[in-house]
This record gives sequence, structure tokens and C-alpha cells, in this order.
Amino acid sequence: MKISMMWYARKILMKKAKQKLFPTIRKTKIEEIKISLDNIRVAPSPRFSISDLARQTCVACGKSDIEILRYPAFKSQVFAGLVLASCKICGFAWVPIPKFPLDDYYKHHYADDFRVERVINAKFYSPENPIWTLSTHKVRDRAKRHVKALEVLGPVKRVLDLGAGEGLFLHFFDADEKHAVEPDKNSVRILKTELNVSVEALGDRTDYFDLVQCSHTLEHFTYDNIREILEKTLRTLRPGGHFHIEVPRGAVQLAHFTAGKRGRTHRLEPHTLFYSTESLLNLLDQAGFDIKEASVCGWPRPSTSLKKLQKRYPETALMQTPWLTVLARRPQRG
Repeated sequence: MKISMMWYARKILMKKAKQKLFPTIRKTKIEEIKISLDNIRVAPSPRFSISDLARQTCVACGKSDIEILRYPAFKSQVFAGLVLASCKICGFAWVPIPKFPLDDYYKHHYADDFRVERVINAKFYSPENPIWTLSTHKVRDRAKRHVKALEVLGPVKRVLDLGAGEGLFLHFFDADEKHAVEPDKNSVRILKTELNVSVEALGDRTDYFDLVQCSHTLEHFTYDNIREILEKTLRTLRPGGHFHIEVPRGAVQLAHFTAGKRGRTHRLEPHTLFYSTESLLNLLDQAGFDIKEASVCGWPRPSTSLKKLQKRYPETALMQTPWLTVLARRPQRG
């Protein structure tokens, strides 16, 4: 009886505490949402030339069977009002604005909008950073997963992380030399001062790296520079060096979003490129890579996609994973 009364009294106290606390929290959240919506409402509207759109072809497969859809699930003024061009042949999709101005966005806004842990007052790699005590952390756990998967390559002397962020992969990965390409100013500070990583531009070195790691970065480039990015990556690898890529299953995401199957917290911003397995492998082929392993994203249908890829890449190990992952290699002859 005493236990029952104590439980009931505790329940009443918690209910009263919630009644006092929740209105304040709810009011604050509503104000934040109102400010965010107001910012989007006054966002400048991009102008699109119909003739320019009509002349565009898919950079992944070269076809012109393209449809236009609105950019779904945006958060900021930069992405409000955008459209996407989507190839009906290979599933590749892109923001069809030539020279889309992303540099300023990533240098000054990305961390504040999506990666607030980069701007904490303490050092990133210090006990004060809460990501080390969380039971799960998406980016931290992803970096550990990549390190584990790449153990099959054996010892790596020189590694480059393309789009390194705050360097979690480099922090966990064992290599004699660690290099990074990264535009975010907060991340560059962390990489240089806390990890002693060399931060440089892609293409500064030729025939040099054993491994280029690229985790959830290729979706942040643009349709008019993605080929150049992949060609520079090929040249920076030594012959026989590996290129490990992971990107979202963008073609599947768009299919779900355009069908109205979107979770309330799901977003696509700031992605500007959306890949299917076929389109990503097309781009890697064009750049000169050999494909060792690839996951099948399931666009347009899992069985169709798998059969098509098995026929085209008979020597490639094909996998089913929640992400689109590829292990490519610079040919020994190139």
C-alpha cells in the first residue's frame, strides 16, 4: 500500500512539473518554427531559363529524358524555391543551376545549421564534447564502421579524407600520413590544431595516396563539377590506390519523397546531387576507375537494378546495404 501511494504521489508531482515546464518549451519551439518559416517566406526566388533546362543532359548517362520536380524537404533560404532535374534512365538527379553558389554556404552556414557540435567552446576531441558519451552518434558511429570495413585493405601509409568534417574517420583510422580536404572553417581549425592533419585542396598531390575516403560528400557537389572532382581524385591516388565512397540512396529518397512518403524530420538539404547505383558507377567509369565492390540502392526496383548491374559488372561484388557504398580503384596501368 505504501509503495502504491508513493508511486501515485510521484506521478502527481511529475504531472505538475510537466504542466509548468512544457508550456515554456512548447512556446520556445513555436517561436523558433515561426522564425524559420518567416525566413523561408522571404527567401529570394531563383530564376530558371527554360531553354537552358531543355539543353541539359544527364552527366551520368548522357541521356536527355529528364523531368523537373521541386526541391523537397529544405530548411534554409538557400534551398527554398529550388527545383531538381531527374534522369528517368539512370536515376541521377541534380540542382540544374550552373555554378550553384555552395562555397559560401559550406564555409559560413552548414555547421551552424546542421553540425552544431563543431562550434562548441571546448576542444572537439575533449571529454566536454557530448558526442563521446552518447550511446549513439550518427557521424561518429559511421566513421567507426568505415574504419572496420577498410581493414580488408591492410596497412595504409597515406590517406586523404575528401570532405573530412571534423576528422572523425581520420581520428579512428591508422595511417602514417593523414590529409584532408574540407571547406568548413570550424572543421579546418579542429583538423589542424587537434589532429595535426594536413588540410589541402583536391589535386595538390598526384600519384600519392593509397586511399581516398569520401563519406557522404559526393552528394554536396554540383552537376557541373562532379566529373572534375572524380578525375582529380583518380589522379591523386597512386596506381592501385583505392577510393571508398558512401552516399545516401538519393534516387530512392526522391522516389519516396515525391510519392509523399516523407517523415516529419526527414530532409534533403543541403544535398545537390542524388545518386542511384547505376548513375554513380557510370560517373566512376567515365573518370577511369575500376569498380571492386558496390551496394545496390534498389532504384527503380531492387530486382531490376540487381540484374542490370550483375550483367554490366560481372566481376564486381554487389551488396545490399542501407547506404550506397562503392569501393573503386585506380587501375595499375593508369
